[in-house]
Amino acid sequence: MTSEELEAIRENTIAGNQQTLATLTQLQAQALQISADLSARMNGVDERLNSIEAILASVLERLDRLEQLNQRAIGFATRDG
Repeated sequence: MTSEELEAIRENTIAGNQQTLATLTQLQAQALQISADLSARMNGVDERLNSIEAILASVLERLDRLEQLNQRAIGFATRDG
């Protein structure tokens, strides 16, 4: 192989490597954006889950209170005959 051919191969290799690096840099930027988007969405999901959890806790408290009232009503009904 002549030195000109070797130089052409070297230049093509460098150009290919630069293109690969540019592509990888672009993919990295896209991955970072996707990661940021997912993080923001997960924060929204966490907020919604916390809200649902609070609602369920309130419902459970009300059910407990209803159970207490029901037990009292049963007590009155059985006591009164």
